[in-house]
Amino acid sequence: MPKLKQYQEPHNNCDPNDTQLFTTEELATKIKISEKTLTVLRTRGGGPRFFKVAKR
Repeated sequence: MPKLKQYQEPHNNCDPNDTQLFTTEELATKIKISEKTLTVLRTRGGGPRFFKVAKR
């Protein structure tokens, strides 16, 4: 299976130094891609940084 290209976020509406956290739904809407595509990028490598916040 071919490796996906590294996702490059457009610089027109996002600051790369921004530390705001988004849900998958919020981020997909913000960068105009589907949630499914965002999930694939996350699991196969590439895409915006991701981490899971544990519930207490």
